[in-house]
Amino acid sequence: QCSPWMDLALATGFNMMCNHHLVDQMARTPPEARDYKLAEEAHAVYSQKFELFEEHLASSSSARWLAGDGARFSVADIPIGTELSRWSCAMERWGKDHEAGVAPALPRLPVLPGLRAYFQALQAREAFLEGCFNHERRHFSLAPLEPPAAVLLFGVKSY
Repeated sequence: QCSPWMDLALATGFNMMCNHHLVDQMARTPPEARDYKLAEEAHAVYSQKFELFEEHLASSSSARWLAGDGARFSVADIPIGTELSRWSCAMERWGKDHEAGVAPALPRLPVLPGLRAYFQALQAREAFLEGCFNHERRHFSLAPLEPPAAVLLFGVKSY
């Protein structure tokens, strides 16, 4: 039950089609040198790729996790949680840079209630914070979190 979700995460090209460009632009390139058109295109691909995960999580009132009946965290949640963290941190960084006056306004952020709840559930796991999310936050020059602190998806309160 984990394999299809992991295969989907690996086969849909997160690493080449959106991850690389968004991470490269938002974490490794100074704001004044960023190609925000390329970053926006990568954001659009992330939005498209996460539609299936959103549909799955939003379709069941009891599914908290991806595999099986959604009752237990599994290995399927690791690659998806990692990509969701990268996407969220990139957009949070962009938003903070815009507030500081060094970046254009954020592109439209998708409304993803299933993924928003999933992202909060991931952050409630200390192992996720330590092993994944805080590393991503540091990579994007964002402050790491201490439990029970959590941030909203994309670091914003509303969409």
